[in-house]
Amino acid sequence: MNKILRYAPVLGAVLLLTGCTVPTYEGFAFPEQGGTSIKPAEEYKRSLSLPDTAPEEPTEQTVSSADGICTIEKKAHYYAVTLDLEQGDHTAAGAAYAEAILAILPDYAETLEPYLYENINLFFPETNEKSFAALTDRVTTLKDSLAEEYRLEIEGFAERICFGRHGFAADGALSYEEALTMQMIPDALRGTACSAASLDGSRTVSGERISARILEWLMGSSAQLAQIQTVMRFRNGSNSFTTVSALGLLDVISGFNDSGVLAGILDVGAGEDHPYTCEGRTCYTYALRHALEHLTTAREVGEYMVSQSDRFTYSHNIYVTDRSDAFCAEDSAGGVLGPSVLRGADTPLRPDYQMTADGAFFVVNCHIAEGSPDQEAFDTHNIIRWKRFNEWFAGDETFTAGSFKSRLACETPECYDHKLNVVGADADAFHVLVLDYATGSVQAAFHRPNEDAGEPYYIQIAQI
Repeated sequence: MNKILRYAPVLGAVLLLTGCTVPTYEGFAFPEQGGTSIKPAEEYKRSLSLPDTAPEEPTEQTVSSADGICTIEKKAHYYAVTLDLEQGDHTAAGAAYAEAILAILPDYAETLEPYLYENINLFFPETNEKSFAALTDRVTTLKDSLAEEYRLEIEGFAERICFGRHGFAADGALSYEEALTMQMIPDALRGTACSAASLDGSRTVSGERISARILEWLMGSSAQLAQIQTVMRFRNGSNSFTTVSALGLLDVISGFNDSGVLAGILDVGAGEDHPYTCEGRTCYTYALRHALEHLTTAREVGEYMVSQSDRFTYSHNIYVTDRSDAFCAEDSAGGVLGPSVLRGADTPLRPDYQMTADGAFFVVNCHIAEGSPDQEAFDTHNIIRWKRFNEWFAGDETFTAGSFKSRLACETPECYDHKLNVVGADADAFHVLVLDYATGSVQAAFHRPNEDAGEPYYIQIAQI
C-alpha cells in the first residue's frame, strides 16, 4: 500500500498527459522519490514484559516535625509522608506537615509557587488585583465550606508555610492565600486528563480483580510537580487511608483505604458555559477524602459522591473500585450535565460509548451513561481512548499484574494527537496506580522527568 501511495501522483500525471488512450510507459523513467517521515502504525506499538511484582525503594533521608506528628522519608522517586492524626489536633497536624516539608525541601516554595501561577494563569488570564480578589473570595469560601477538621489542617499548613505573607505575588515564596489555593486546585480552578481500567476475576489469571488509575496532571512547564510526587499515609485508627499526589496537598487526587477501596478524580471538561459559583458549594476532593476515611466499599463511596454532587463546583468523574466491583460516579455539579449517575458494569451507555471488552470496566474524561450529553471537544480524545481500551482488552485473554501493566503501556505517544498523553506510555502520566487484589500489592509508576523514561518503572508503595 505504501508503494501505491508513493507512485499514485506520477501515474495520475501520465494518464492526464495521454488523455483517454491506453498509457504506455516505454522509455519513461520514474523520478527519484524523497524520503518520508511517515512510519507504519505498527512501529508505535510495543510489546513489554513488565514483572508482576515491584521493588520497594530504600529511604535516603528522614525528617520529622518537632512534635512528631509528621514524618517524611525521601525516596529516589517520591516522598513517603506519614501524618499521625492520632496526635495533637488538626491545626497542629497541618502545621507539622508544613514544618517537615521545609526541613526536607527548604526550597519547596520555589518549586511549588511557579506551578501554582501557571494554573492560575490558565483560568485568570488577566492576573490583576481584581482577579486575585475574586480568587481569594473563591478559595476562602471553599475553605470555610469544609468539615472543621479539614479546614483546620489547611489553615494550620498555610499559616506555617507562609511566614506571615499575604496576598498574591509571583515572588518565589508562598503566601497564606497561595497556600490555600494549592489545596483546592481541582475545585477552585480545574484539573486535567485521566483514565482508569479495571478487570474482574474472569479476566485475570488469579481470579481476583486488578485495577489501574492513570493520572495525567498539569506538571508545570519544567515538570516541577513531578519532582515532588508523594505517597501520604493519614494515620487515624480505623479511618486511616493513603493518598498519592504531590508534597503539601491534603485533599484526594488519588487514594485508597485499608479496606481496599481505590479512588481517583477525573475532570470531565464540562460546564464551562455555566458561570462558576462556589456559593453554597464545597470541594469534591475533600468529600472524596471523607468517603475514603469513613466508608469501606466501592459502592458506598460511589453512592456517597453521587448523593453530594449538587454541592460541588465542577462536574467530574470519580473512579472507585474494590475487590468486588468497579464504578464511576458521574457527578453533574448543579445538574448542568443532567442527573448524576453511579455507573457500573451493567449501566446502559451512550450509543457512541458501547462496551465490547468482557469483564472490563473503563473510565475516561466524560460522562457516558445513557442520556448523558455530548461533551464536544472532549469527546474526540475520549472516544479514541475508549476504543483503545476496548481493543487492548478484547477477547478472553487473562492477565497477571505484569501483563496488565504492560498492556496499559503498549502504545507510544505518536499514536495520538501530540497534546494527548498516552495512558502509561513512556511514563508520561503523572502517576499510574495498580492494585492487584490477589496479592494486595499497590504499585505506582511515577513520571520521571530527569531520567530516560522509556517504559514505566513500577514501585511497591503499599500493601493492603
